[in-house]
Amino acid sequence: MINTRNKVRFRNEKHLQVYNYEFERVGEFKYLGSLITENNDNNTDIKARIMAGDRSYYSVLPLLRSKAVSRTTKIRM
Repeated sequence: MINTRNKVRFRNEKHLQVYNYEFERVGEFKYLGSLITENNDNNTDIKARIMAGDRSYYSVLPLLRSKAVSRTTKIRM
């Protein structure tokens, strides 16, 4: 049971109290690989996933351009 429901009051509070448990309020967090924001914005999650993919691609790009690595190895990567 959530003790605080008033949205205006909730935005100013730093903690959420459920029964005897108190949770810290954060703007965003990762849950099962998805980025959850306080306003439930999916665009932030999509941008974060695209950026993660870009980082992965650009980290292996030197290997893909290398002449020392065979074509079959590049295809497997």
